Order: sequence, then C-alpha cells, then structure tokens
Amino acid sequence: GSNELTDAGTFKSARGTGECSTCPDGTSSALGSVELADCKCVAGYTAESDGDACSSCEAGTYKSMTGAAKCTGCPALSSSNASSTSQEKCICTAGAYGEAG
Repeated sequence: GSNELTDAGTFKSARGTGECSTCPDGTSSALGSVELADCKCVAGYTAESDGDACSSCEAGTYKSMTGAAKCTGCPALSSSNASSTSQEKCICTAGAYGEAG
C-alpha cells in the first residue's frame, strides 16, 4: 500500500498502520506531524506549552502568532473581543477616540 502524511491538525507518533490522533482544541499542526508537541495554538489562542489544549485570548488581549506565547494586552483606552488575532482588533473604548490598533 501507499503511505501518506498525516493531515494538518493531526499527528501520529507510532510507526506502522493505525489512526492519526487529532490535535487538542484551539491547536493545529503541519502535514506529517509526529508528536503532540507539534500541535501549536492557533492565533488568538494561548496555552502553557505546545501540545496543550489552548484557550482563547481574553477580551482586551490579542495574539497574532501561533504557538504557546502569551496574549498581548490592547493599548490603553482600547479593548478587543476574545480570540483576537491582531492589535488592529483593539478598538477604542467608550469615551475614547483614535485609530484602531
């Protein structure tokens, strides 16, 4: 038979035939991933370390990169929705004005 790489969002650490394992919630992996640590948080999500289930960045924070990095707080007098993926998602709070981000 022919062999194929694991799909994105899955991994397989054991050799031979068998099912691929699905990455934890809020994570994804590249094609051909071989271990749980290959499952990295998607943008807008954070975790203690790669391979852990990720939780969404809280409102008022954002994270544009993949991996277990911490979410970054929005600038003063601005906020964002949970799971925001860029500083541009931070908008002025009531009573403040200026450009987004």
